[in-house]
Amino acid sequence: MTENYVSKEEYDKLKSENDYLKSKILELEARLFRYENPHTPPSMRINRYPKREPSGNPVGKPEGSHGATRKLEHRKPDEIIPIKPRKCRSCNTHLGEPISWKKQLVEDIPTPQPSRLIEFQKGICICPGCGVENVGTDPRCPTVGEFGPLIMSQVNDLRYRQRFSVGMTKRHLRERYGITISNASILNISSRTAKLLRFTENKLIMKIRNSSVVYVDETGFYVNGIREWCWIFITNRDVLIVIRESRGSRIPKAILGNNFRGAIVSDCYSAYELLKKQLPNADFQKCWAHMLREAEYCAKETEEGKLLHSELISCYGRMKDFLKSDHPPDIREFEYATCLEYLDNLTTNIPKEPRCARLFKRLRRYREDWFTCIRISGVEPTNNRAERGLRPQVILRRLRGSLRSERGREDHETMTSIMASWELQGLNPALQLEHELSQIFVEGGVM
Repeated sequence: MTENYVSKEEYDKLKSENDYLKSKILELEARLFRYENPHTPPSMRINRYPKREPSGNPVGKPEGSHGATRKLEHRKPDEIIPIKPRKCRSCNTHLGEPISWKKQLVEDIPTPQPSRLIEFQKGICICPGCGVENVGTDPRCPTVGEFGPLIMSQVNDLRYRQRFSVGMTKRHLRERYGITISNASILNISSRTAKLLRFTENKLIMKIRNSSVVYVDETGFYVNGIREWCWIFITNRDVLIVIRESRGSRIPKAILGNNFRGAIVSDCYSAYELLKKQLPNADFQKCWAHMLREAEYCAKETEEGKLLHSELISCYGRMKDFLKSDHPPDIREFEYATCLEYLDNLTTNIPKEPRCARLFKRLRRYREDWFTCIRISGVEPTNNRAERGLRPQVILRRLRGSLRSERGREDHETMTSIMASWELQGLNPALQLEHELSQIFVEGGVM
């Protein structure tokens, strides 16, 4: 009997212990993968701000770069105030007229004005022709309620764009404008405004359905403490936010309609693959940013991953150079076929490393959808537009935690969609909301 002899009982014990440790390692790696994977947001990363290696370059902008100081000389002053020194600071001697003047431009805002209480006396007339009662309207007078369009636009701008809570909005109105208002009144203002803009929201949905390119994404959200999903549908000019219980394909199908004929840009989430079968007339483009992040993660693990990452970076660079210019359809079709052939050659051999193999499988599965941006003009190769559009919603989710009611969810969808669309179009959402409300009041809109 040798010294290395192990009895059957000891062998079985060591084997069971080894199997347990292996299963525990797999469990811990799976838990760690939640915080260390290609798509982990910065807020969930363990090493959120890794230290960078010093580059040796001097701190600050390089010499010769343009400064960031604002220029005010191009504007005409609204007011000119001469300032004369009266007495000498050193000996207190009275001074005469200045020998010269030194100009200094200062930009400031006027002192906040207190709110005004306006009494509208509405005339009531009976039509002699049909007998209908007609009541006078004014842009500053709401059909129902005691708050004018300026206050209503200010409240909604503070709540949905500046991300103020109800208490902060209440305090802001009291300190700046002397308006004493309750929390319930602020919520009612938001609800009434959203009801007045329902027709505008419906027009926004129709614009999304008729768009040639729509960027779609989703993220978790909470209503009454229950996890739901915040969907975004964004184009070059319009934004639509909807919050639904489901993360399935039926949500984008309901928004886009059964006859959508544009291009849908999204990530590789499985619901969009099912949506592809439900919308046969639509084209799909998968996000290259997601795929390149996964390839970069594989490059850190194996040599196969490094080779794959370099090949995909080269292909993406060529595609970006091609998209810088507008090409005729025949050139686009030729480049599209060339890229598909390149992808087929790249994914011929399946790598041994599991993560690289999974990435190869994804490349082959969405083969035609990686280069739709080449075939169709105006389609971007990444879903970054939708990612940026969701960031305000993520910030609101972290600040407020949860919407408190179904009515709050509907108001949130309407106001954030419309105000984000106005901002995307280069308009001032607060001024535009005031204008929209004034138009509705003139037309006698009922809340």
